[in-house]
Amino acid sequence: MDSGTFVVTYGIITKKPRSMKSDALPLFSRISLLRNLHSFQLMGVNAQVFLIKDNVDRTTKNKPAKGSEKIERDEED
Repeated sequence: MDSGTFVVTYGIITKKPRSMKSDALPLFSRISLLRNLHSFQLMGVNAQVFLIKDNVDRTTKNKPAKGSEKIERDEED
């Protein structure tokens, strides 16, 4: 595999503004991401990071209440 022929892309979904850049991540996530980017750099692999705006409305619940669904099983004799 030729390391110069592909790019690793990280897409991070967040509600925080893109202008925050890495500050949109918690501290240990930033450290982990930085270490991975550095490892790719040492291997000669290009890597990039994009912040993706989270547009999902999490105020409504679409899931059924826990325990309200019954799991049907096929029994073998």
